Amino acid sequence: MSKKKIEEVRSAWEKRLMDIPGVTGIGVALTKDRSQVCIRVYVSREDSKQAGQIPKEIEGYPVEVEIRKPFKAL
Repeated sequence: MSKKKIEEVRSAWEKRLMDIPGVTGIGVALTKDRSQVCIRVYVSREDSKQAGQIPKEIEGYPVEVEIRKPFKAL
């Protein structure tokens, strides 16, 4: 596990991840099995093939990819 807090790691990697085509957002969440915190990367359904470019782990934190429609500002 990284010595950095997960929010610091997410912030440091945000631009690199957002530069991957199809990535629509990045956040911090619990893993799907709810056992630990992870970096959640959201991709659009149409561009889900780009999910293969997203690392499975960043600085010791697991990364999970979720297919989701693009976010809309309220």
